[in-house]
Amino acid sequence: MMDMSLAYQLNPANYAAGMMLAQFRQADNPALADRLYAELRANHPDKRAATTRVWLHHLLVHADYAGVVMLAGQELEVAPHEAAWIHALLFACRQLRDPGPLEVLSVRLAGPAPEWRDVLMIETAALRGTLQGSELGGRLKGLAAGAPNGYVLYYALDRWIAAGGGTEALAQVRAARGRLPGRTVLTLGLAAYDPARIHHARLT
Repeated sequence: MMDMSLAYQLNPANYAAGMMLAQFRQADNPALADRLYAELRANHPDKRAATTRVWLHHLLVHADYAGVVMLAGQELEVAPHEAAWIHALLFACRQLRDPGPLEVLSVRLAGPAPEWRDVLMIETAALRGTLQGSELGGRLKGLAAGAPNGYVLYYALDRWIAAGGGTEALAQVRAARGRLPGRTVLTLGLAAYDPARIHHARLT
């Protein structure tokens, strides 16, 4: 460990040493690991994607949802159309029960990525508790019907089912074949038939 730390300190351009050091320090010093990952992303832009994937895994393992929000926000600034980061952002904000970052991103992404506008606005209102029940279901039904891409369709159906619209959502789940992967359609269909899953989703 000491040799690895010294190697990186003497030569910050040594990506392999920096990455190994960050991964070793994840367990005993996650804050240091975060700093190292940030340095590696900044100093090695050609390896940004690989570094970011490892960093995200580290944040999730440590349940650092605020860190996930920060990382997702940074990545969406660079790649605003990337659905994976919208998904990570939504997940983290639900865990934190904090709609604030969604509100901020909805403004920042309004120009470069307008396809996320309705997702971010609906999720913000749902987390605030100002959009619930049949009104929430109606908004999600409309969003699913006019979804501009596969992820928006997935979000609308999944959230609609979680809000208690399973039976009504089934028709649109079936219609989603061809727009969503078969496994995703199957998962949504099973969720729509599973009241226990719906009840659990309402509580989370």
